[in-house]
Amino acid sequence: MRIVLIALTGALLANAQLSRQADNCAPPPSALAPTLPARLLPGMGTVHLPITTASPEAQKFFDQGVAQMHSFWAREAERSFLQAAALDPAAPMPQWGVSMVAAGDWRPRFQIDLMTQINGPSVPPAISRARTAAAKAVELSSVPGKATDLEKLYIAAIAARRDANAKDPEEAFVHGMRALLAKYPDEVEAQLDLALMIDRKSVV
Repeated sequence: MRIVLIALTGALLANAQLSRQADNCAPPPSALAPTLPARLLPGMGTVHLPITTASPEAQKFFDQGVAQMHSFWAREAERSFLQAAALDPAAPMPQWGVSMVAAGDWRPRFQIDLMTQINGPSVPPAISRARTAAAKAVELSSVPGKATDLEKLYIAAIAARRDANAKDPEEAFVHGMRALLAKYPDEVEAQLDLALMIDRKSVV
């Protein structure tokens, strides 16, 4: 009986250890985009970033995507942004949202720096999806009347981060967010994005 209890205790401890190792607030991105349609979920918090769209439902799914993004729920955020894009294919900001989260690197800058120090420079496995969405956002935003100046600045920032030729994509994004806030200093979303990505050295 004692041997059985020791074995059972050992198994439970090993399982707990594996569970701790598997914990990850921002899990790695999938190489494939979400396929199931998104649903509007109550209780996600109140987030509203007005976008240029002819569809009120697209706005609702976009706002939900932003809320999920800020909860580091990248997979579901991408699903919500894709649903917004399906409801209004001409709206550029849902593509901005996909580009923000698809690569799985919307996370605090110190985490990105730490992973780079440990594993060396690497390209996120789903970066191609994020780059495609950024290019689509730029294309759609160039259509007259389809994007405000503010939206174009958001899109320019993520397009800079997704540029395959960018020497330092993270700094390119920070530069884009600073350019946005120089014109729109009260823009809360940009303040949050910049706070997440700011280089620690610049605030010491």
